[in-house]
Amino acid sequence: MILVWTAASILAPLIAPLDPLEMNVEERLASPSPHHWLGVDGLGRDVLSRLPYGCRVSLPGAGVVAVAASLFGTLYSAMAADLGGWLNEFAMRIVDMVLAFPSLILAMAVAAALGPSIENSMLALLAV
Repeated sequence: MILVWTAASILAPLIAPLDPLEMNVEERLASPSPHHWLGVDGLGRDVLSRLPYGCRVSLPGAGVVAVAASLFGTLYSAMAADLGGWLNEFAMRIVDMVLAFPSLILAMAVAAALGPSIENSMLALLAV
């Protein structure tokens, strides 16, 4: 799936049926039809045309978050296991506190506190 979406983002100008930025207010919020397979958003833009262009931002961001979270998680757990004793217990209680909150809601709260940008969204996901 990642390869398919990566190919779609690279080939976006070729596979997008309509201009993703073209607004048609008369057709706003239209349901799926033969002309707009996935419908139209609130500004009258074709959703199917916007998907591959959105992948150009989402896929690199998701990759950075996945790699950074894996590195941090591996280093954190290795440190906790190596130190052992009360430091291991303290580290595990921190993990328990983070897991006690719904992760998506916590990430949205952190992103809202930081402000609207892709970098802040990535930081919010990393914090969770």
